[in-house]
Amino acid sequence: MKKKSLTYYREQAGLSIPQLSKKIGVSERTIYYWETDREILKNARVKNIIKLCKVLKIGVAELV
Repeated sequence: MKKKSLTYYREQAGLSIPQLSKKIGVSERTIYYWETDREILKNARVKNIIKLCKVLKIGVAELV
């Protein structure tokens, strides 16, 4: 089963890239990179992945 993208989860949460970047504490460019390349997201700092999952209300396994 193909995993859903970060873009999907962000849009389901009703957030724009600027809104999500502010909530996580990373740049908009970082969110863009995460959305376009899952490998970059997999190598992100654990604290950022945890924040991302909390904001989007998903589990880590759903994202990476």
